[in-house]
Amino acid sequence: MALRDDYGGEGRIRQSRRTNWNRALRYVFGLILTICAGAIAFVLSEPVYTWLANNALPEIPYYVEEMRIMVGVGIFVILAMVFVVLFTVLAPRRRGKDAVTENQLDKIKKEKLAEERARKMRQRKMRDRMRNRDRNV
Repeated sequence: MALRDDYGGEGRIRQSRRTNWNRALRYVFGLILTICAGAIAFVLSEPVYTWLANNALPEIPYYVEEMRIMVGVGIFVILAMVFVVLFTVLAPRRRGKDAVTENQLDKIKKEKLAEERARKMRQRKMRDRMRNRDRNV
């Protein structure tokens, strides 16, 4: 009984459940990137707002503070999307239990084809036996 408890119940060695620091640091890194995006948006909102007010949209009347906040939110959203794309591209990919490679998919496909052939062969043999049995009776 102790053997099964030590080896995970089915005779296989149980993996340790220690903390994975990469998983914990992922959330911290995301929080840092969010704070950076907010700070950059706050700093850039004033110059972008003045440029928009002078050059791009000079004749539209609007409130200064509300428009500056909207410009800052827009910059924040754009930076957040850029950071998400960079993080998605540069983050290491997990190779867990669920990861399947092309070679494994090919192997599974070949196994299914072999099983299908074996099933058809068994059916053919059974039909031949039944025909021979009916002839002999």
